[in-house]
Amino acid sequence: MKVLICGAGRATRALLKRMGAGWDATVVDNGFETNEFIQEFASVSRVFSGDASSPVVLKRAGLAEHGWVLALTSDDEVNLAVVQAAVESGVKHVVARCVFPENKAAMEEAGARTFSGIAVMAAEIVQYLRNPRVRVLPVARGRGEVLEVEVAPRSAMAGSTLKSLSSPEWHVAAVFRGQRMLLQKPELVVLEGDTLIVVAEPDRYEAVCEFMQCGQMDFPQVYGNSILVALPGTEEQQRGVLGEALHLAQGTMVETVTLVADEGSQPVKDGLAMWSGSLKIRLVPLESRPYVQIETLSGSENAGVAVVPWTEPSLLKSLTRRTPLKLAHALDCPLLVAKASQPYKKILVPFTGSKTTESALDIALQMGGRFGATVTVVLVREPDFLHGVQDDWVPGAIATAREVAQARNMVLGEEIREGNPVLETVDLARDYNLIVLGSGDMDGVGFLNPDVGGHIVDKSPCSVLVVTS
Repeated sequence: MKVLICGAGRATRALLKRMGAGWDATVVDNGFETNEFIQEFASVSRVFSGDASSPVVLKRAGLAEHGWVLALTSDDEVNLAVVQAAVESGVKHVVARCVFPENKAAMEEAGARTFSGIAVMAAEIVQYLRNPRVRVLPVARGRGEVLEVEVAPRSAMAGSTLKSLSSPEWHVAAVFRGQRMLLQKPELVVLEGDTLIVVAEPDRYEAVCEFMQCGQMDFPQVYGNSILVALPGTEEQQRGVLGEALHLAQGTMVETVTLVADEGSQPVKDGLAMWSGSLKIRLVPLESRPYVQIETLSGSENAGVAVVPWTEPSLLKSLTRRTPLKLAHALDCPLLVAKASQPYKKILVPFTGSKTTESALDIALQMGGRFGATVTVVLVREPDFLHGVQDDWVPGAIATAREVAQARNMVLGEEIREGNPVLETVDLARDYNLIVLGSGDMDGVGFLNPDVGGHIVDKSPCSVLVVTS
């Protein structure tokens, strides 16, 4: 993750000593030795000498290219100027050092997260960089801490009771749901979006987050513990789908597979012989309407992901049968439309900044870590003549994508294109093995109003994993 730090004094040095791997820091300050500073801190790749409050200096340092900007000089006026410039450039995460308390309000109104006190500030900033969903505040002169923990979407905490989340080393003191603080009861069930106020002994962040699982649960186990595979089509298609399903099962550590197939098929016989030693396999006879069968079985089989082969669409079939995209929206788990493009070495995620594409990116990053694959987001601006002149949504979406990647500690590739979202995505996908596609509400989508996601599924040269929630 790229971070721009303005100021090279004690506050910056204290921060850089605490920052771990994965950060690419650019430092801006007046009058210090560039080479010595770069040699001292491995995370620092560039240093610019100049006035950090100067728009020219900040532009030369690549202000808008950074996901994080830290204003850490000893001058509040300079820090405020940095904050204002960063916010105007669309930087999502802006942090400022506040030397004098009377300047705190102005910096926060400008859009910064403020900190003060060098040692405490460095510790709090590192914590914020590590996980923006958790805030740690020292209390009782350092003898304790208060943690603000946000219950993330699909977090393991969601559905837990307060009693199950407590420990002798910490206590859940309050739960905020929206603007309301809930009455504390041991049986109170925590929901997504809640904020937990946890009182703990010092330096308990790691233990609290490990116990509570502050982040999101892993794919596909968050949906279910098995893979559901439908095998209609030719023997060639069946072999391709079986191979990809095996690749998926091995990479995601799933141990149970349900095959919806013809027991007499030679690929099925070969697959059963090959898989039976490493996977628990249940065979279900294939019926005449496999999509309906998959929908029916997905709940009872506890499916974490369903897999179907891609079939060539036709005008008649489009009018009479359920499409893969509609099937995906009918399931409670993601749907892999398999085109035998494994192994997964390069994963592409069409991204708009919506909650659904954010979920798709998070799954893609998990898969990237497990399969050793690179993950890239593609953002496609459509021409103004299609929708009229609109505000540019891309900078905000890029900032969101970088935040999701940072939470997973993954490097993220970025592609920004202009034109038709389907054509641009499909063209780029020729160099990829898998598209992870976030698909939103299907209302209003029909034959005369074709859905972008449906076209990507059909036209993509590689397999497509459709995520709907």
